[in-house]
Amino acid sequence: GLYDELARRLPSAGISVLQVAYTCPGAHRFDDCVADVARAVALAAAQGSVVLVGHSMGGAVVLAASIEAASFAQHVLGVCTLAAQTRGVPSAGSLDALSSAAALVVHGTRDEKLPVSCAREIWQRLNASKAEQSQRRFVLLEDT
Repeated sequence: GLYDELARRLPSAGISVLQVAYTCPGAHRFDDCVADVARAVALAAAQGSVVLVGHSMGGAVVLAASIEAASFAQHVLGVCTLAAQTRGVPSAGSLDALSSAAALVVHGTRDEKLPVSCAREIWQRLNASKAEQSQRRFVLLEDT
């Protein structure tokens, strides 16, 4: 899948990859998934800067984990959500902790599982802060 492809390609560009497999996956275990990623953030932050990427539920998980791992916030360079759900996404006030991080919110206009309104809501929450807008992007992929 996408994550496996990134894990294969990024190291040759000098970018380390830490791919997280949830210990107890599933929507009913959202908090457990957040804790798994927060632990991974702490581990990765000890080595350098971190960019978190999450798809669907994983998008909400990376946003929540970046807040839960607040003591490592200075190491979070950015977050990227791909067709993310809104359930579990922190409030705009909480996401203010990411004001210095870059953000990329991506969603397909023909997504049949999660509506584009999810991406728009996440985008609004992320941009309610005083974040540097030049490091933030909202991308709608037509016909996907």
